[in-house]
Amino acid sequence: MHYTQRLVLTAGVCQELRRSSDHLGAMRPQNALSLLAQWMRASYELPKNRDVDYMHDLTNPLLRETVPQLEDELVAGSEVCAALAFSYTADHSWELEKDQRKVRGLLRGYLTEFDPHPGAVR
Repeated sequence: MHYTQRLVLTAGVCQELRRSSDHLGAMRPQNALSLLAQWMRASYELPKNRDVDYMHDLTNPLLRETVPQLEDELVAGSEVCAALAFSYTADHSWELEKDQRKVRGLLRGYLTEFDPHPGAVR
């Protein structure tokens, strides 16, 4: 159940990004990422005053042992979330553009592999 909850929140971030692909800094993706961060801090007892590592606990053997069917999607979605969070730290417009290209590429890969209702990501 734990990993399923995380996957639902991670997929939510990816879906909100898909809806806002023209503007990755839109409120819906930011709020979805914030909800995931809150859940991870509570579930993993992570410090509240530090950035969340969205790849946290994905190498835990328990993931593969209990829900191996979720592992690939959870890893791919977490990579999108990590890249999105990193893009929010850009200091210059050229850094932001580079970071957003990475987010879009990872999101495109995630949606191609795991989205049952594909849509355009620019």
